[in-house]
Amino acid sequence: MGDSRGRMMGRNTVQGEMEGSSSTSARVLYRAIVVDCIQDPNSYDEVRRIIDQVVIANPQFMSTVPRNSLIVQPISDGLAKSSGTVLAYPFFPPHICMPVKPGEQVWLMGEKAGDLGTLPFWIARCPEPLQVDDVNYTHGDRKLGLNTGLSTSGELAAIQGTAPIKLPGFNNGDGTPNGSTLTDIPLGLATEEEDGYEFINRTSFWTQYLSNEPVPRFSKRPQDLVLQGSNNTAIILGEDRGWGYEDRPNNSELRTAPVGLGGVVPSDEAGGKVGFNGTIDIVAGRGRFLPINPTVTGSIGDTPEVTSTAPRTIENQRGTFETDKNPVTNNLNPLETADEGDPDFKDDSSRVYVSMHTAGDKNFGIDTKNGNIATPFEGEFSDLEGEPFVVMCSDNVRIVARKNDDHDINGSIRIVKQGVLNDDHACIVLQPDGTIQISGSKIYLGRVKDNEDRPGGEGALPRAADGGLGSGPDGGETGSGRLPATSRLANPMVRYYQLEHLVHLLCDGIINFSAILHTHSTPGFGAPSPQVNAAATSLAGTAAQVKSLVVTLASERIYGE
Repeated sequence: MGDSRGRMMGRNTVQGEMEGSSSTSARVLYRAIVVDCIQDPNSYDEVRRIIDQVVIANPQFMSTVPRNSLIVQPISDGLAKSSGTVLAYPFFPPHICMPVKPGEQVWLMGEKAGDLGTLPFWIARCPEPLQVDDVNYTHGDRKLGLNTGLSTSGELAAIQGTAPIKLPGFNNGDGTPNGSTLTDIPLGLATEEEDGYEFINRTSFWTQYLSNEPVPRFSKRPQDLVLQGSNNTAIILGEDRGWGYEDRPNNSELRTAPVGLGGVVPSDEAGGKVGFNGTIDIVAGRGRFLPINPTVTGSIGDTPEVTSTAPRTIENQRGTFETDKNPVTNNLNPLETADEGDPDFKDDSSRVYVSMHTAGDKNFGIDTKNGNIATPFEGEFSDLEGEPFVVMCSDNVRIVARKNDDHDINGSIRIVKQGVLNDDHACIVLQPDGTIQISGSKIYLGRVKDNEDRPGGEGALPRAADGGLGSGPDGGETGSGRLPATSRLANPMVRYYQLEHLVHLLCDGIINFSAILHTHSTPGFGAPSPQVNAAATSLAGTAAQVKSLVVTLASERIYGE
């Protein structure tokens, strides 16, 4: 290791070592193990530590290292024994930044076949077998000596409970004396008891910031383009697909075609042969309700719920938890999680669903058929199927328009249903000055039923005789009959200025009547008082006028309970 830096300064580099190991066939891709990652070249903690402590074969490139570069140990063709660690630039430009973590294996290539050159490029993490590959963290050496089934005696021991529970480890090679993948430690500081992988895990700058956790595996359809992060996030560019509130996954059955809309292979009734249903599914938190008890030393974990898309989980030998990718090792049936990772409109944490053709109301449980939305005051809500939808769903949804005085920003929000302005147009507008305008051909506030006592104290405003359905002046059971009744007897809101006019008119009549009573002269002997009679007639006329004008108080546009 001590002369690695010197070897790299000249032409005799990893390239030179590779020339001796590739005589007839020119290798294109080389495997390498990630020793550390460089995400921010301006960070002292990341780069300065590598310059000061890590012996790499091409240090001349450290001063210009781009983001998302790696320090790697090549392992193909015996390079783990013959070459030191090297700096590798990313193969892709910053437009595409591939995820990778210390200890994982990546593909390397040089600018010429069979030659890594003085500065290799890393492409992406190496894919591994089904029982090993994990988008959260993949330890490639688990494929060496991989068990995909138990022997007869192993099955018997597992059934009898005498077999020890096997937890996934971080083996260095195949476990034989000469079978180690990492035979040298880049920093030369490991103890004799510590192998290369554990040294990387202990010393890498980024290990402390990794979130090791179970992530469901996603089975895409052949025509889909899928981008997945390492922590249960995905963008799926495919077709309409997802388990809904009615059509639920069933892990008790084998996944065979055809299945429901959520499965890999859809039935004809669930999008199997429906064209023009392209969909972009942006989702975080698939299979969010994990089994309560994972598999640990001495205890087999819980099976996921039958209607769940969650994976089995297991503790690994570093004490963190991951998806149990090889349950057969502990005599568990891998088919018990047949629907693992499928899109689930009901249970997934957060989603933005953009589709050309879907049943958005039913799939997201806001349809009227199953009573999942309030009854309208008038008419009926229509559940749409086979229509374009954009649906945003999460436990908590916020729409925020920014205000930033430092940069003279004061935003607004518009929710608009396009239409003819004096007919079917509707909108909610939040203006920068705080004004909120709700505009529509008819606006309802509240619910159809309200069987609770009104606020104001016990008995102060008791519930209406009609149970709170509402009637009032809109032609209902107790209304005046002057306005057409809505189908469910909603109350029109009261117009203030018209109310003010009527109250003033009534009060003026009472005041005038009272003034006459105070100043009139009685004729005596039981004779009627002309002044009182005239005043009474005037007041009665005012009351009749007020009564006739009450109907003008009712809004023709805004209704409520």
